[in-house]
Amino acid sequence: MGHKTLYNTSWNTVYDYLNDPGNCTKHQKFYTAVAPIIKHWLLRLGLKDDLDGHAKSIFSDLFIKELKRYRSGKLVPEKCTAKITTYYFPVIKNLCLDYIKVLRSETYFTEDSSELDVEAEIGVFDSIWGEHKNMVLTEMSRHIKEWIELSGFAAAKREVLRKRFIEGRKFPDILRGVDKSVFEAQRKWACRQGKKLALIIAEILLPAFIEFHRLPINKKIDPRLIEKYFLGLRTKLAR
Repeated sequence: MGHKTLYNTSWNTVYDYLNDPGNCTKHQKFYTAVAPIIKHWLLRLGLKDDLDGHAKSIFSDLFIKELKRYRSGKLVPEKCTAKITTYYFPVIKNLCLDYIKVLRSETYFTEDSSELDVEAEIGVFDSIWGEHKNMVLTEMSRHIKEWIELSGFAAAKREVLRKRFIEGRKFPDILRGVDKSVFEAQRKWACRQGKKLALIIAEILLPAFIEFHRLPINKKIDPRLIEKYFLGLRTKLAR
């Protein structure tokens, strides 16, 4: 008779959190178990700045992935025989590869948000998120500020992003007095960062935030909506 492989108790950490995702202690325990693996792969793949911030984003991706498996019945104890650090090592590698691909994506930069077919700017997020709009927009605002401060860009470039995406100022005001060629280069650079930021919010931040808080709203949103109607604070929080 063959030897039956036993359930590895390290998976208790995963199941405890998936059963109670709002519990901060269980969240921290799961994160602590896999954070060294996430940071290992980030460093191996060349991402050295703000390891903690990126690691938390990837952990959110891992949480969503495992929550889907758990709720669909695909994450079963009978298959949890390896230690979680052993099992997640290649899984996290793939998540890190996908994450970095999004960060460095050039394909989205060709999109033109001005061609997006939206009837009116006012109320665009009300129709998407309803009563949860303020909560989601507040989280996006916080993330934008953190992303700029932790971006690793020079102080002058961070100031351009801050004035554009947080204060909502126009480029002629932000770059007043500079040479025309410098103005155009700076404007294009800032727009590329806006597209990148919108993509990160749409594909990584929002799905994790909505899932974590169990909000009854769609996790999918076109990143061009975020770029056009949120970056620069053209959409205000409801009063």
